[in-house]
Amino acid sequence: MNLLFTSLSARKVAPKPSCGGCPMKAVIGRFAVITLAANIAAPSAIAGGYPVECYEHIQRAPVYGTVTERVELYPATTDVRISAPIIGTRERVTRLSPETVGVRVVPAQYRTIRERYVLEPAKVVQRRLPPRTEARYRKELVPGGYKWEWRVINGRKVLCKIKLPARYRTVVERVPVGPDRVVRQKVAATYGYREKVIEITPERRERYVIPARYASETEQVVLRPKIVQEIPIGPAYRTITRKVLVRPGEDAYQRVALPNRCKS
Repeated sequence: MNLLFTSLSARKVAPKPSCGGCPMKAVIGRFAVITLAANIAAPSAIAGGYPVECYEHIQRAPVYGTVTERVELYPATTDVRISAPIIGTRERVTRLSPETVGVRVVPAQYRTIRERYVLEPAKVVQRRLPPRTEARYRKELVPGGYKWEWRVINGRKVLCKIKLPARYRTVVERVPVGPDRVVRQKVAATYGYREKVIEITPERRERYVIPARYASETEQVVLRPKIVQEIPIGPAYRTITRKVLVRPGEDAYQRVALPNRCKS
């Protein structure tokens, strides 16, 4: 042990300042730990021995820093928006048949009138007139007789046989005075009436126009077609600050000053 310590002191091999945790430093650190442990374990009363350099073991904490960076929240996309078509209706008129010319028969028109006609024409007739007469009066005996009649006697209605006495009555007779005579007499015509149908206007044919026939129907029309819009949406970013390790923690040794022996 003394030989190892002497060799280290003679060569003045000491740990160098930290280089950021390189592997060589770790090896030298472990070697220095072994050497220092050997020196401490050796009695200080070894002949002619005293410490030339002294080191103490320290734990260096890791060093952190902050880094500001921009990160992407989501990538660029395309938003597709579809607007449904707008459907409306409209009235459409279609022709069912064209305009034509037709012919129709207008029947004759008639009227009923009252017509007078001769039943017997006028004429002259001869008539034989009886002779002139005159009234002559004479008395005529009416013999008596019986008749039956109802009478009321003492408040009772009874049928009685009545005796009629004979009587005279005056009788008027027409007695011709002169001979017969012939006279001529004019007889007027005799007329009658009857109904008669007469034609006012004759039958005729006339032309007329048959208008065209139309029909109205409702149909659907597209007022606005379907619209497909592609709207690009850019990516979204956000600036974040995160903690990063600048230097990791390590085991190290630093030189300590020994009074009257070592100078730092």
